[in-house]
Amino acid sequence: MELVLQDHIDGCAVACFATVTGKTYDEALEILHPEGVPTPDFGANTDLNRLIRALEAEGFTLTIRPRCPITNLKTSILVVRYEIGKEMYMHTVVWDAKRQEIFDPIETRPHEVYQEGFCIAFELTGRAGI
Repeated sequence: MELVLQDHIDGCAVACFATVTGKTYDEALEILHPEGVPTPDFGANTDLNRLIRALEAEGFTLTIRPRCPITNLKTSILVVRYEIGKEMYMHTVVWDAKRQEIFDPIETRPHEVYQEGFCIAFELTGRAGI
């Protein structure tokens, strides 16, 4: 699995989809947003249902896992988390269990950052290589 960086301000889900499927960012963007994005600065914000449907169409089975240390999970997962501060933000990252590494499409942060605020962990199975 190779990390794909996001090209849009809210393109983390697109980049994570590309990371787990082996697609380019542009291919993932076309799948998740066939209507297109008006400008490079447009958010490319992907709602959770759209992301789940696209992953299932790619042959993944998604299982919601209870909150636990991310390093306890045995397979690669897609993590959707909320940063709590003055505002709430949704962010998507990929956990590569084989490498014991978090793939964050915008910046590298310590594992502990992802423990405190993540709200939903989707374990990805059912596809070769994951």
